[in-house]
Amino acid sequence: MRGPGGEEMSQGRKKAGSSRTSFEEELKRLEEIVAALESETVTLEGALELFEEGTTIVKSAQKKLKESQLRVRKVLGEKEGEPVLGDFLLADEEGEGREESE
Repeated sequence: MRGPGGEEMSQGRKKAGSSRTSFEEELKRLEEIVAALESETVTLEGALELFEEGTTIVKSAQKKLKESQLRVRKVLGEKEGEPVLGDFLLADEEGEGREESE
């Protein structure tokens, strides 16, 4: 099966930008789209279809990044939008924190 740019597509591929694809799969597909567009063998219509697919994937990937960022903030106990300021502390043998010196 061939994609809009004439490139081979596997029939088992998940729909790019869907909630089932991983962030890494989306990045890989974006790289494939960029390579196809840079190859200059894609028709105008094919390029437009690839561009549309790419923008959908970018939106999905940005959403996944934001969700991951919120999860990290939740783990750190940080309120959304507030920066975490302070020194990183390492626990010493007595269980007290000490500043890292490097």
